[in-house]
Amino acid sequence: MDKVLLTIDWDYFINVHSQHYISYRENQVNLLEEWYRRHLICLQRNEHLENFYNLAPFYKTFWKQAKKALKLKKTIPVIVTEGHEEAYKIAKEWDCTEVYSLDAHSDLGYGGLAALEFEINCANWLGKLLKEKYINKANIIYSPYTKEEQEDFKEIMDAYEVHFLSLEELFTREIDVAAIHICRSGPWTPPWYDEALDEFIKQVSESPVLQIEVRRSWKPKALNLADQINCFMGIL
Repeated sequence: MDKVLLTIDWDYFINVHSQHYISYRENQVNLLEEWYRRHLICLQRNEHLENFYNLAPFYKTFWKQAKKALKLKKTIPVIVTEGHEEAYKIAKEWDCTEVYSLDAHSDLGYGGLAALEFEINCANWLGKLLKEKYINKANIIYSPYTKEEQEDFKEIMDAYEVHFLSLEELFTREIDVAAIHICRSGPWTPPWYDEALDEFIKQVSESPVLQIEVRRSWKPKALNLADQINCFMGIL
């Protein structure tokens, strides 16, 4: 039986009602400062940033279902990172030959097979694992809120074994999960949901390997005028 990496991007559970707020680099500016800037821009428009996002309530029951269906061992390693590209290293470290990825994005590589010639990043790590033959199969469970279409990845799907599953189909599989990876993807996931992410992590492990501080400091009401000016200058 193949050894499996079960990897979950926190954005799997988050519904984004606007595509105006997008960041691609996971640096300090985009992890927190950019969220304050978005907040201030919304206030100028008499809008509330929080209204553009919803957290799916089923995150609270996910692990209960997963543990029952997948029979996860209590000693299974759980690694928490910022970006999803870290799944590439984790799959190699744990000698996984198959990946199950829950995400709002495929991360197979955007732009066909040519995207797999670039260095590893959060958009192509899964495709790179296939191309470099570290894994022989990729299973993608799209978020119910994804904006992507499977057909966009036909060239990669024709070259490698890629399957798109529903969450219900995942929970019917007998798989040997060697490791669990959870990533926050902070540029895409609001800091006011970090407490829920912390809860989500603790539901699966009492001692996860944390490569990040899960909860960001989100205190928009505490911003004074100087803070607001510095925010737009990129020095908050």
